[in-house]
Amino acid sequence: MNTPKKCLVMLSHSSYMDIWDLTMSSYAKFFEEKDSFDFYVTTDALSETAQKILDKYNFKAIIYNKNISWGQSLLEVMDYLKKRNYNLFLFSFDDLVLIKPTNNQ
Repeated sequence: MNTPKKCLVMLSHSSYMDIWDLTMSSYAKFFEEKDSFDFYVTTDALSETAQKILDKYNFKAIIYNKNISWGQSLLEVMDYLKKRNYNLFLFSFDDLVLIKPTNNQ
């Protein structure tokens, strides 16, 4: 049986990078399956400061084109993930902070 290739994708935009540290730290603390997932954040741009936050929590950036609709950016993200052979996607938003352990649910 093949083990699924899993990722958690935090949907965001560069204008919200001020909350990335808070949200990512909550995943580091409370997301109990973190060892079996790859972690991504979506954004239209990535500053040096933002890259440091990603490195701190082992997230990678998926950079989508500027000036496109939310739906179009999501399609770009899905294409990116499919090309990397992920078969299980868990999507979240940058302002959904975990406050207790997920208990693998």
